[in-house]
Amino acid sequence: MITEISSIVASSKTAYDIAKGLASAYADAKIKERTSELLTILLSVQSDALAVNAKHQELLQDKYNLEKKIMEFEQWSKTKDNYELKELAPGLPAYRRKKMNKSEDSTLWICPYCYDKKQESFLQRECDYETGGFYFCPSCKTPFQWGEIGRGHKMFPRSFK
Repeated sequence: MITEISSIVASSKTAYDIAKGLASAYADAKIKERTSELLTILLSVQSDALAVNAKHQELLQDKYNLEKKIMEFEQWSKTKDNYELKELAPGLPAYRRKKMNKSEDSTLWICPYCYDKKQESFLQRECDYETGGFYFCPSCKTPFQWGEIGRGHKMFPRSFK
């Protein structure tokens, strides 16, 4: 009988240890399940944070581009106020500085097409005859011709696109 009681106590202790292990295993499984849920939520938060950061960077770039455009506009406003539309030759308009310093060349003309695009492109003189002349814009490649060039023959020192 003592052997049987010892066997029952030992079996009960073993059953208790198994039950305790099962409870612990159940708790471990729950902890692992909750940990997995927590990691999923943290990954979602991290993904959202990266999306917000990307949008922030995009907005900073937009702000930089707008500030750059404003500075270019302000700079062009100052530049364009220095020029007035005159005739390079009869019927041939171009822009020229309003106030000329003694050191500035009075033959500097700005292309009217580039001026409308907010560019300051100086016309280049190619030919100049008593009866006419020829300028071109190096930026937009527009030729400006007036009068008779070379008395009937058309010979230009530079080819144009």
